[in-house]
Amino acid sequence: MQQVLDSQLLELGDDDLLMRIDNEINENGALEEGRDEHDDDYEELETDDSYDSPHNDTDDISYNVDSEELPVYVPGSSESQTEMPLGDTKSFIDELKEQLAEQELESAKQRELVEYLIASLDDNGFIDRPIGNIVDDLILYHNVDVDDAEMERALQVLQRLDPPGIGARNLKECMAIQLRRKIEESQEEGNEQRTKQLNMALDIVENYFDVFKRNDREQLMRVMKVDTEKIGKAIAEIVKLNPRPGLSLSESATGKAMAIEPDFIIETSVDGNISFTLRGGKIPELRVNPEYQEILNKTDATKLTPAQKEDYKYIKNNVERAQGFINAIHRRQETLARTMKAIIDAQRSFMISQDDADLKPLTGGEIAKRVGVDGSTISRAVSGRYALLDGTLYPLKDFFLRTKRNANGEEVLRTQVETAIAQMIDNEDKKKPLNDTQISDKLKSMGLNIQRRTVAKYRDQMNIPTASLRKKYK
Repeated sequence: MQQVLDSQLLELGDDDLLMRIDNEINENGALEEGRDEHDDDYEELETDDSYDSPHNDTDDISYNVDSEELPVYVPGSSESQTEMPLGDTKSFIDELKEQLAEQELESAKQRELVEYLIASLDDNGFIDRPIGNIVDDLILYHNVDVDDAEMERALQVLQRLDPPGIGARNLKECMAIQLRRKIEESQEEGNEQRTKQLNMALDIVENYFDVFKRNDREQLMRVMKVDTEKIGKAIAEIVKLNPRPGLSLSESATGKAMAIEPDFIIETSVDGNISFTLRGGKIPELRVNPEYQEILNKTDATKLTPAQKEDYKYIKNNVERAQGFINAIHRRQETLARTMKAIIDAQRSFMISQDDADLKPLTGGEIAKRVGVDGSTISRAVSGRYALLDGTLYPLKDFFLRTKRNANGEEVLRTQVETAIAQMIDNEDKKKPLNDTQISDKLKSMGLNIQRRTVAKYRDQMNIPTASLRKKYK
């Protein structure tokens, strides 16, 4: 499915995309690195007035925000990369343990069981062994008296942590966990239509997962007795889910410093002009194997024997797959460029002044409307990506100033919530610091209807440690 491929490539960083490209080349002989001699886009790029290339030593795309047309993307090679060091990185396991400290648990023993499960996660963030086997190990090798029911309850605690889907035992359970979380959030927002859509997606995952994996929409329509539009929307929700919530587990657990390569370089001028560069230099040029294409062009399929038709069909399918992959790479880059342009347009005042007071309320849904895509596409385009704005590194999510609705339905700026959280923590008893649940309760008493998970996210973004780490014993 082209939509699935587009979604998968969009959420990949450049390094992961390179691995995906290598795998695709190895699996499909019709796809190879190289320039397509018939691609006229190269000539267009040389004369396109919308380009502004301050980085002439790369093939990254530079774009003037005030120009009407976005350039066509052509991948190239680049030796120069801008890296920003990020030291003292918390490991994935440390983050899970910090979240665990905020949970209300049955006992100290349950905490130990959950910590054991955290240490048992595989690279995907899954528990890939039967609970019974884990119980046997604890009894035989660690002298821990535990039964299956206790371990199941500990697993449920782990599965409440972020990222959603962590601690699942398989892909089906991983998706179900994420969908239940989304349903809960949708209900909190009062979005009945989205809730119905998500409930249908959960029904598909829980009861018709094999049919979904076969992409048999007609059978789903028959067994669920719904039309193609509803099935399509439900499947779109499933496609958005993260199939590997622990993807960064192995790398993060090393505790080593990371280097961030900005995905965009934004430059402003004294006269108020803004241009940005989409970093794409690592992505190689791709083309359909000319020999495969020539075979298709010169073959009359109507004159082939049955055996020859099978060979022809194989070559044709590989060529179509190769071309579809190349097109998806192009769409990925164009979506990233259009997303960045829309963000800059919406936050132009901030881009010029770089004063937080100039940040305007902005949501992914608003950017989605500007770009002409759905919200999940913007979420993928923004997630884990960074922009270097006049020398200062920003996560793209920092350009979004979200609003929440309080108990009276009034919109509350994120900065208002963060200010309230900071004041509470400044004034707390350091011997008994407030946990996220207590902060959430206090916010609600102020008319700010903010859930515990949201408090945890805001606190983390503000670089404020958990209550257990803020506690002073003297």
